[in-house]
Amino acid sequence: MPDGSAGEICVRSPFTMLGYGEDPEATAAAVDAERWLHTGVLSEGQLRLAARRSDLILHGGENVYPAEVENVLAEHPAVRECIVLGVPQADLGQEVAAAVLSAAVEVAELRAFAAARLACFEVPTRRRIRPDPLPRNVTGKVVRNQVPRP
Repeated sequence: MPDGSAGEICVRSPFTMLGYGEDPEATAAAVDAERWLHTGVLSEGQLRLAARRSDLILHGGENVYPAEVENVLAEHPAVRECIVLGVPQADLGQEVAAAVLSAAVEVAELRAFAAARLACFEVPTRRRIRPDPLPRNVTGKVVRNQVPRP
């Protein structure tokens, strides 16, 4: 790819996963017929291993990587855990939403904290402060599709 353009990174090796257990649709979306796993992007000469392409939030033509926003929110001392999701929005495609586990942070405070550290299109426009932990699978990974959308 020429410098300044974004491309997709695909990997294949004997150690690459065969697919998602009992989920052929998710496997087909992530692993192609030649066993290439679609996993990241190349932008401005920098390799960025991103979250799954299906987790990418498309907001008004901008790519928002949930992991980047989650890392910023997690820096706030009152945030115990968080997850960032895309929710449908008629004009911009998707909105950036965050579910945050905290007993001591207000929505306005969290928004200001994020706005000081992120691009304006990355700041969650919808937030839910949760008193209970995020749903996890047996390996401890947050199950995104079980998190109620803010």
